Amino acid sequence: MQHPHRTLGLATAMEVAHLGLTDADRIYIPSPLAHQTGFLYGMLLSWRLGVASVIQPVWDPKVALTQAFEASKASFVQCATPFLTDLVDQVEAGLTVPESLRIFVATGAAVPRALAQKATTVLQTSVLGAFGTSETCLGALSTPGDAPEDAWGSDGKPLPGIRLRIVDDEGVELPRGSEGNYELHSPTMFGGYLDRPDLTDDVFTADGWYRTGDLAKIDAKGFLHITGRIKDVINRGGEKIPVVEIENLLYQHPMVSDAAIVAMPDPRLGERACAFVVAAKDGAHLDFATMQKYLGDAGVSKYYWPERLEFIDEIPRNVVGKVQKNLLRDRAAALVAASNTAVKEK
Repeated sequence: MQHPHRTLGLATAMEVAHLGLTDADRIYIPSPLAHQTGFLYGMLLSWRLGVASVIQPVWDPKVALTQAFEASKASFVQCATPFLTDLVDQVEAGLTVPESLRIFVATGAAVPRALAQKATTVLQTSVLGAFGTSETCLGALSTPGDAPEDAWGSDGKPLPGIRLRIVDDEGVELPRGSEGNYELHSPTMFGGYLDRPDLTDDVFTADGWYRTGDLAKIDAKGFLHITGRIKDVINRGGEKIPVVEIENLLYQHPMVSDAAIVAMPDPRLGERACAFVVAAKDGAHLDFATMQKYLGDAGVSKYYWPERLEFIDEIPRNVVGKVQKNLLRDRAAALVAASNTAVKEK
């Protein structure tokens, strides 16, 4: 994709103004510099402020806490969910709270709200929700001055000069609180995909808005809430499953340390939901009936309950922390195929 220096420079300036970053800050960069998060909201951000970059080329949460924060006094970081999880785990295990860290912007992957809330307390810092893409740079971001439940409980508000809208499948804008297709208009948008005008045309509307590919809603206070990916939506016989909400609930269960829900093929309904979970550190396993009762007690309609529960050693993620749901969908499809084969052979 093509970004001129103007869009990247503007993106860093907008974040500085939005968060009140100053030349007293030090920017911590655990993300790869070859990815936009490390390059733009790490290296270029520190250049704009004229401050030190604290770069950690190989991730190790113990090194982060002892060297990046305790020794180097890093105060700001923007990175993905696994980094936040590991820092919380290490502090809970007895390492020193990162006193110099005042802002953690969580991007790159959906952050379970329960984790963000816990991290705010355990790390004693501001954990801020945000939304951005490589094509648009940051589009929405909370601030340390927001109410805590909005700061970590949403994906932020639009930065000045950026517009967000939620539309239906026909492109008609929906009222506040309605879930729909999330589109964005920003002065920091990219110029297009190199030598692929076809792909560029696909992601822009006729009036110049960027189609994010996400489902979302905007609440009464103007905060964005991503509810799922359009391609990740599970369509069970015409009923769409709110994947992100169920994942967040599963993550909060004491027997679960990580969770992801994907579609698995079904000959009658088209798709059903398969929940992949990582067991909690004590090794206790959540059984299927307990999961159903837990979701029922939380007020979740039975239509939204996953029909399959599978344990996995680790949720697959790419280098910037995004869950690789394509791999989980393939795994779920293989499990269904194996089950069908076993039934036929009996």
